[in-house]
Amino acid sequence: MFTCITRKSPAVFRLGTAAPNKFAVKYTTKTFDLDDQVPRLGIPDLKQTASRYLKTVEPWMPQRDFEHTKAAVSNFLAPNGLGSVLQARLHDYDAHQKFSWLENIWLDKAYLEYREPCFLNVNWFATIKDSNLVVPSGAFNQASPSRFEYGQVSKAQVERAAIIISGFLDFNDKLNSQTVAPETDRSGKPLCMNQYRYQFGTTRIPKLGRDEIVSKYPNFDKHIMVICMDKVFKLQVIDDNGKRLDPQAIKGGLVSAAQMAQNSASELPVGILTASNRDLWANSRMDLTAISGNNRSNFDIIDRALFSVSLDTTFNQNYDIQVKSNVCLRGQELGGLNRWFDKAIQLIVFPDASAGVNCEHTPVDANTTGRIIGEALVSESKSNFAFADSGEAARPDLIEKTFQFSSDVDLKILDFSEFGSDLIKQNKTSPDSFVQMAIQLAYHKLHQTPCPTYEAAS
Repeated sequence: MFTCITRKSPAVFRLGTAAPNKFAVKYTTKTFDLDDQVPRLGIPDLKQTASRYLKTVEPWMPQRDFEHTKAAVSNFLAPNGLGSVLQARLHDYDAHQKFSWLENIWLDKAYLEYREPCFLNVNWFATIKDSNLVVPSGAFNQASPSRFEYGQVSKAQVERAAIIISGFLDFNDKLNSQTVAPETDRSGKPLCMNQYRYQFGTTRIPKLGRDEIVSKYPNFDKHIMVICMDKVFKLQVIDDNGKRLDPQAIKGGLVSAAQMAQNSASELPVGILTASNRDLWANSRMDLTAISGNNRSNFDIIDRALFSVSLDTTFNQNYDIQVKSNVCLRGQELGGLNRWFDKAIQLIVFPDASAGVNCEHTPVDANTTGRIIGEALVSESKSNFAFADSGEAARPDLIEKTFQFSSDVDLKILDFSEFGSDLIKQNKTSPDSFVQMAIQLAYHKLHQTPCPTYEAAS
């Protein structure tokens, strides 16, 4: 059942945005106009790939094992060998792909067919720079009633959330009108902007064996989803006439959601399912959908929501970078609560008004969402899910399993101030590569073995 609370505002104003991306094109060009100039991804030469592979493994292998590996590579490269057969097959596959031979393979094998939870394994997180709304560190006293003006949610929290939400909506407006400036590299060559099509209204849907990404561009849907106390709400941020709600009206919707969350009965947190094994989640979603048409409607609302907003209510005396990072990564109470891990953009706002994001990684790299965050700095309904009496649709034991999984992961934040990215760039080195090598060197010194790595590439 949906309880609707309509909030409309006669005025809409646009918030100031952060400084534009310094590598964005300066003249008037539509967002996707330069994509045709982006070079097609080439297929690496097979012999060069084999040579690079041998150089990579040689330092880590005893000489006898390395000689065996060299012989295997030689056989692979032989005329009419398996290597040439596979290379020819790859060229044929590439000829039938519109943009890239790698993209669909990568999305399927690295993400959509991966059955382990997106929680911790796939999703990325970030903290957002504090604003003047954030309560100073150490000053947030739970004993002070004035800190929680709306039940378990604070005034500063909903005000900050409304401002960031408005900034996100600003960016979606610009995407829809293609007025987001296209990006270039340092030499002025255009970068592909396609991932921006998969930011708003984008959701990973659990399916047995292989998940699906649901998205559309341009996206003119009118609502976002709000999660508070593990209860899911629909918040309409664009009225039926197509007019955007201003931040004050959005704040009113957030307050209503928070009050409804506190006053409604406790229930199983449906969002915890998004932190589970993907096949388990797929079966649970099918079970829930079969139980009632209302559940089907709820999932449709969630899937189409432009993005998700989590209003966390767990109190912490000091929201320092370590605390915020852990909660952004792991969820409320460090156990996947108060989240929907399938959304491409999931804003998290803490009681002290500090904020962060946790984003499903499949369709978009973090630097794309990072630009949205940088430029960003009710008709409302609570979604009531019906559960089977057996509890199989959303088992309470999933909460305990998620907590156990989270406890197996350590996260420590190093605040390094000796030098930064500017010095690394002055030495003609990629800061990202520099940090990756530092991590690998530290790991090898500690464990005397190389560590598995994962790194975005373009």
